[in-house]
Amino acid sequence: LIVTGFGDTSARTRLVAKMLERMDRMDVPIGTGVATGSAPIHQMRWAGEYEMTRYPGVVHRDGVGAMIDVIHAEPGPNTMYFKMWPPHGPCSRRPGLSP
Repeated sequence: LIVTGFGDTSARTRLVAKMLERMDRMDVPIGTGVATGSAPIHQMRWAGEYEMTRYPGVVHRDGVGAMIDVIHAEPGPNTMYFKMWPPHGPCSRRPGLSP
């Protein structure tokens, strides 16, 4: 599961979808996180007019909720990789998720 979590997360979700499609990895689900701004995303020029309706993989509109579901579905400890954990992420909804 890849969850976009910074800036214009809807635009970032489109970018991730196009990348995954190009890499033939539509098996990786995508989640749209909470938007934190609308600053320009330089890579959007490459994404162009890519429409999410053409992405054949799973897309979760509530990426934070999807992440919580994935965490709770695993029986053992989870490892999460992230660039920046926003203050409105999964730990804000479920405080027990933080170490």
